[in-house]
Amino acid sequence: MGIERAALGCVLLATESQAEVDALLLQLRPNLFYDLRHRGICTELTRMRMEGHALDLVTFHSWLKGREAEFGGMAYLADLPNAPPSLQMFSEYLKQLKALARRRWALAESVRLAERARNGDLDLADLRAEFSEALEKVEGDSRRETSLIETVTLAEIQAYVEDPSNFLVGDGIITRGEPMVIGGWPGLGKSTLLNTLAFAGARGRGTWQGYEVKRRFRTYILQSEAGMGRFSKEFKDIPKEAGDWVRFSKKCSLSFGRPEFRQTLRREWERWPFDVLGIDHWADVAREEGQADYLTALENIYAALPSGDAQPTLAVVAHLRKQRGGEFWRPKSGRQLLDELSGSFVIGAKARTVFVLQPVTMELSDTRIVFDCAKCSNAIPHDRSAWDRCAGEFQPLDHFDFEAWLNPPEEGARAHKPKREDWEAIFSGGPAGMTKKTLADRLMQDRHCATASAYRWIDEAVKAGLLYESADIIAWKGQA
Repeated sequence: MGIERAALGCVLLATESQAEVDALLLQLRPNLFYDLRHRGICTELTRMRMEGHALDLVTFHSWLKGREAEFGGMAYLADLPNAPPSLQMFSEYLKQLKALARRRWALAESVRLAERARNGDLDLADLRAEFSEALEKVEGDSRRETSLIETVTLAEIQAYVEDPSNFLVGDGIITRGEPMVIGGWPGLGKSTLLNTLAFAGARGRGTWQGYEVKRRFRTYILQSEAGMGRFSKEFKDIPKEAGDWVRFSKKCSLSFGRPEFRQTLRREWERWPFDVLGIDHWADVAREEGQADYLTALENIYAALPSGDAQPTLAVVAHLRKQRGGEFWRPKSGRQLLDELSGSFVIGAKARTVFVLQPVTMELSDTRIVFDCAKCSNAIPHDRSAWDRCAGEFQPLDHFDFEAWLNPPEEGARAHKPKREDWEAIFSGGPAGMTKKTLADRLMQDRHCATASAYRWIDEAVKAGLLYESADIIAWKGQA
């Protein structure tokens, strides 16, 4: 009980300044004390100040009015100021009081749960959930050592220098402790892009999507879609030393709403502290697309992670809104893309950086994408760039015509489907065959049609027997 006596003694040592007395008392609560005498002393000291009485040992004795025996007696009270060696020890005593109070609460909670389990009030699943929630509360409180609101002065802000080790990719593009989003339609390579970020961190050098990798960093990807078979194919050529810097979960339900799931993730971080937590896919975290659901989902994720300087970057993979495809689709760029993130605006608003993938064409066999930054709060991002997804990585495309991609030709009077003689004219005097993409580009240029229309006409001509397709080469049947 020495810590309890010392904490109360600090209050009585501070009586030369009633403001300091109040500052100490406001941090104490009766439930921080195990000894009933000390609980009573804390309560009476607080009541005395609330009624406007100046606090010192003499007036405190007078306040008790003969009830000193309830609080240990006159001699016990008079000796309280001698318990602490210095008033400056109060913060350490307070920390220890809180830790002991949390321990007592946890023990009491375990007894309560055990009693409910014996009585049959809880099945195993409910018992596990309630115990995990209680443990999370204890650990969460133990990590909260600072005030909920910390104030800084203008001078402190102006003197602040960013720790360069916080920069993972670019100067503020991807920064430790700040969330980022990778958005795009299904099938464009969002998961692959997240994986390439992880392996770029394992290298600790070079570039990622044109941005400089500043240092080596650990990445843990928590995912709900990929099985071991897919992983083994995609990562067969990754150097084994990358394993010290990248880890994946097996396919699992991203149940951040369950305290036991958050506890499991927390233990993973404690065993292997990572710098980046990849979430693949956001749709399995926030199943309802409302603002409250998204905010709750983010709060649950951060409840599973350390706070302060140890907090990792959150890298979220998210879908874009459903759109009309085919010839009705038109690409967007820059800030326009932020509104395309599926569901609530919250995920884009909370992120410091948002990258978006868009297809070059609607053709499933076309593996080209356009990589664009929809938001970057800490730096100036690069211009959009074009890439080809192949063998688990992205290769840059030089000399890509962004103007043509952003402004596809509108279908007009000349955008009619080619007839037999049109196909013959296209191939006459030219090569015996051409790739499907080359032929589609020719149609879009000559007939001012949309990309989807060009590919559809080619498929219809092959099906009708006007064109012949073999080994990705299209030829007119008269030359086949």
